[in-house]
Amino acid sequence: MAELVPAKYYLPGEDETHYYHSQKEKMEARKKYKEMAKESKMKRLDPDQIKTLEELQIEEEQKRMEERSQPGNGNGADDAPAAPAGMKTDAKEGPGFEALRERLQKRIQELRAKRKAEQQSKTKQSALQWKKERSKQTLERVKNAARNEEKGNARHEKKRKQAEDECGEGQEEGKTTRTEFQFSKVNLPEPEWEKRKRNKKNKHSKEELLEKAVAVKEDLEKAKDTEEGKAKAKKVALDAAYLRATGQKVLDDPKLLRKSIKREQKEKLKSAQAWSERNRRVEEAKQAKQQKRTSNLKTRRDTKIEHKIAKREKKLTRRPGFEGEIKGFVNAAKQ
Repeated sequence: MAELVPAKYYLPGEDETHYYHSQKEKMEARKKYKEMAKESKMKRLDPDQIKTLEELQIEEEQKRMEERSQPGNGNGADDAPAAPAGMKTDAKEGPGFEALRERLQKRIQELRAKRKAEQQSKTKQSALQWKKERSKQTLERVKNAARNEEKGNARHEKKRKQAEDECGEGQEEGKTTRTEFQFSKVNLPEPEWEKRKRNKKNKHSKEELLEKAVAVKEDLEKAKDTEEGKAKAKKVALDAAYLRATGQKVLDDPKLLRKSIKREQKEKLKSAQAWSERNRRVEEAKQAKQQKRTSNLKTRRDTKIEHKIAKREKKLTRRPGFEGEIKGFVNAAKQ
């Protein structure tokens, strides 16, 4: 069976390395791998190494032409590089390198014009420029604000020092500075609650108004034939008209005042009667509730006493050593 298995599977070869590696070899391999990764990353991020799509296509085409131009591949029509997709080849000239480059450039320009690449590029450039200018303006504004703040702080500090110096000089000279304030009087509108309070204080009762109206009417009646009386009557009428025009009530009619006083007295009497009736009902309800409570307490007390009496009588009818209760004596006389 061993002869059927090739020797390369169970015998080490000349170039075969052992699985075991020393720590030094492992560290060197790891260091080499890191350096290669770093170098490839630097190449990938190097701006000089970045190539456009056109350059990559040209390099790819060059590699393809070099591979086909190597000896042993032949120099026939099959060795000519194939034209990119979407491009027509000229049978007379052949798809040479310069012709391919021109066609590629033409195709790229057509595609750029189709998707409006130049316009997008201009828009992008203008947007970037606007963003840069706006950032510059914002930075300038922040700097100016900081500069103004520093100036304001310096000015405030200077004024504070000057005030301290002046205060110190005044104390040294023994002089005391005195500041006088003058307050101007400000006329503010009177609050509504103040108006109501003042009007309530100055409000007269209807009896007083009735007496005043009767007195004014008698005075006008006495002097109605004289010029002075006529002028006074005219003045009273004008004052009343002015007050009515301003929205105030004028109570100067004795007849209406008497009717109003009589109506108020009737309302007061009615309200007093209703109040007394309410007090009577409350008192009656209170008495009924108290009477019911007294009756309940008496019933409860009587029930408790009766229960105690029944319990005592039941206890007296029992005799120790006997079952049941005493229903009568044995030698009791028969009736």
